[in-house]
Amino acid sequence: MAKKNYQSMRSQTEADDITPEMYLLGVLADYDKFEEMEQVIKEAQKIQPGNPVLKKLEEWVRTQKTDPRKK
Repeated sequence: MAKKNYQSMRSQTEADDITPEMYLLGVLADYDKFEEMEQVIKEAQKIQPGNPVLKKLEEWVRTQKTDPRKK
C-alpha cells in the first residue's frame, strides 16, 4: 500500500520535490527495510544532490544495517 501511495504522490509532485521519497523512507524505516531505504535514498539524491538530510539518513541507514540488534 505504501508503494502505491508513493507512486501516487510522485505523479502529483514537482520533479524536484522529494516529499514522496521521504514518505516512503518513513514507512520503510518502520519495518526495518534498510536495503530498500538505501535505494530510495539514492533516487532522492538524484533529485536533490547534496541534500544534507539525505546524507544524514544515508549514514543512519548504514549504522542500522550494521547494528547486531537489528538482525
